[in-house]
Amino acid sequence: MPLWAVLFSIFFLGEKVNIYRFAAIVLGMLGLGVLISGELGILKTTPLGVVFMLIAAISWGAGTVIQKKIEWEISALSLVIWQLIFGGLPITVGALFIESYDWSEISYKAAGSTLFILFIAIILSWFAWFKVIKILPVPVFSLATLLVPILGVLSSHLLLEEPIGWRELLSLVLICSSLALVIVPTRSSS
Repeated sequence: MPLWAVLFSIFFLGEKVNIYRFAAIVLGMLGLGVLISGELGILKTTPLGVVFMLIAAISWGAGTVIQKKIEWEISALSLVIWQLIFGGLPITVGALFIESYDWSEISYKAAGSTLFILFIAIILSWFAWFKVIKILPVPVFSLATLLVPILGVLSSHLLLEEPIGWRELLSLVLICSSLALVIVPTRSSS
């Protein structure tokens, strides 16, 4: 995803990619490649899934650059809420017709978890993301998204006791090196 965002930002925003940012992109992509290299057999069995992942990554990169380019006349919070309404409402209505629910089985914990996910994990996170998009260059903030799979691996190790092997460790080193390359030069130049 960061690769597409950076490419789009070069062509549509005129952002410059210095040697540090270029090296960071390469290291980040290598880190992600190492992390998924153990799962290549799964990718071969579902080639259409690979196509959809590629389309999603390109869409995310394009959407990120569009979000940065447009000077919105509404606040970031309003923008997040409108996007959730336009994106979430059709999905919710469709789910009500397609799925069958026994509403009496929904616990307070499940309802509370759903509200937490909606307000903290989605609205607050997207609000923060939209703010970061306006402040930082695309290569810097887009590479930070590479921490997501690293946090997933670490969380699965801590919560599910899944083993951490050489792929996960090498990926961690490559991705953290990638982030260091885009953060350190930015600090020294300011």
